[in-house]
Amino acid sequence: MSKVVFNANEYERIIARNQKIVGPKLNVSELFYDTIQGEGPYAGYPAVFLRLAGCTLNCTWCDTKDIWKNGFFIGVDELVDIMSKTKIFELFRDGVHFVITGGSPLLQQKNLIKFLRVLEAKLLFLPFIEVENEAVLMPEKELELLVDAWNNSPKLINSGNSFLSICKEDVLSHMNDLSNSIFKFVVRNLDDVMGIQVRYIETGIISRKNVWLMPEGATREELRNVREKVVRLAIRFGFKYTDRLQVVLWNNKKSV
Repeated sequence: MSKVVFNANEYERIIARNQKIVGPKLNVSELFYDTIQGEGPYAGYPAVFLRLAGCTLNCTWCDTKDIWKNGFFIGVDELVDIMSKTKIFELFRDGVHFVITGGSPLLQQKNLIKFLRVLEAKLLFLPFIEVENEAVLMPEKELELLVDAWNNSPKLINSGNSFLSICKEDVLSHMNDLSNSIFKFVVRNLDDVMGIQVRYIETGIISRKNVWLMPEGATREELRNVREKVVRLAIRFGFKYTDRLQVVLWNNKKSV
């Protein structure tokens, strides 16, 4: 089972509530390790997760909303120092991936860049970095150079968000042009997949080869009800399929 370094509900154990932070800081929800990436091209890879607080959207089916809505500010130097005193640095030296997720990590991308630079200076290299991103905000060029894999997760109307809030064509087109970028859509039926086909594939905004379908479901039972249907839709439309291994293995447990 994963090891939780801290989360927003227990941060007093790590950070004094009224501590004055000097220098750049991040609004963090949780940090945990000894787990795996559960979704996308690197599903099954050992991983360290840093979840940043805040999101640009408010999806009705979001399974981490109760986590990313809570956060606390921590200086980037102190965050790196905390990581260095755990098993995390050893894991990075062994090739374990570093998954930066949210919420919306790009809401804090200027200080995220500073954090990664401090991490690189202390570790003497950067681990393999995956950023999970809802593809609403444009990444800065410096951040693009630091990220090894962009796991974009554009939202469909099934998320409960307005179309104008989820479809940022300039961002989607830019991310599609990156060689290390994929698009992971949460779907449950033919209507969802037709939305991808009509709005993104036929318009040329996203390439078919970059699309992964992922079944909607925050519990094993919910996944079981839609998984086979989504697999068949992926085959029919020529998309890739990804499961949600964290749900398959641990059901709806958090920080895994």
